Amino acid sequence: MWLIYDGPAFLGYIILTRGFSFAFHGHDAFLDELYIVPAYRRRGFGRRAMAFVEQEACEMGVKAIDGT
Repeated sequence: MWLIYDGPAFLGYIILTRGFSFAFHGHDAFLDELYIVPAYRRRGFGRRAMAFVEQEACEMGVKAIDGT
């Protein structure tokens, strides 16, 4: 779980859960939740949070992220 801030302002959070997948031959992850405070939506914060989490997941050895 990562909390999203812009300076002192709390903008939301993103939760990624990890697992193991035989199909992907290693660790996978599931995007469990992505929440952005309504006043901050449609400003690219969710997109930036996803890019950050994708990079973090890659560094953790995650082979795939499912968001369905």
